[in-house]
Amino acid sequence: MSFSIPTQIEKDIVRGKATYQTFQTGIGGQTVIPVTPNSYIVIFGYDFSPAGGGLTQVTSAPPTDPQLLPTEISYFGTQQISFYSANAFNPFIHHVPININSIGVTGEGLEVAYTVDNTPIARQVYIISSSDVAVTVGLIRKLTLPGVVYEAIPVTPSTPGFMTYGGDTQTPGIQSTLSPIAAMTFTQPQINNYAQYGFAAPFPANAANQAFWIPNALTGLTEPSNFISTIGGDYDLNAVIHYYLNVHYALYNRAIPEQLG
Repeated sequence: MSFSIPTQIEKDIVRGKATYQTFQTGIGGQTVIPVTPNSYIVIFGYDFSPAGGGLTQVTSAPPTDPQLLPTEISYFGTQQISFYSANAFNPFIHHVPININSIGVTGEGLEVAYTVDNTPIARQVYIISSSDVAVTVGLIRKLTLPGVVYEAIPVTPSTPGFMTYGGDTQTPGIQSTLSPIAAMTFTQPQINNYAQYGFAAPFPANAANQAFWIPNALTGLTEPSNFISTIGGDYDLNAVIHYYLNVHYALYNRAIPEQLG
């Protein structure tokens, strides 16, 4: 996937109303894009090379047994980028491909090598900010106990029968504890008017209306460079194993227009 400069932003750049900028970060999980007073930026895309490149994990198992990915390599399989400013919070979750290659057969079964595919991922976005933007990147390792709560969803005006899971015999996940801090719980189908569904599970104290992880070293968002330093001696000195993120944006050296702010 690729992206292009939005038409209006490109016109502003050509006419000298804005300048095209890039911001390159990587390795450590926390960065801030500075925005000077009386100016604003429009982030319109990014290129993300995920963490974990060059890392290989080899296991042996009977070829017919379905298994989860080995622990260390699986922690690189889901990674999150978020942009936080005074204007908004915008999280983006990426599943990162894990390549699997058969390298032989041992007495324990098929010997398999797992590697992280760190091919750059291009994402088009539209984020406006007149203040500094905190960019947070991390590994999503797992959910927090109690994990996922499952219940049948009734037919409601918001979840009509047949076209949604409303009235279906399946029991979708309705509450997912994503991070242990304050037991933040992603709540579905919706936070507002939760009572209309008549769920047995009470409305959680720290309900979130979208899926994202917040930092925690065990089951929340894991800082990538620190985790890499714990899995092998001097692994963190190898440049290929770290993530890199290039943010594309337009800089406007004037106060943000009222209709955009």
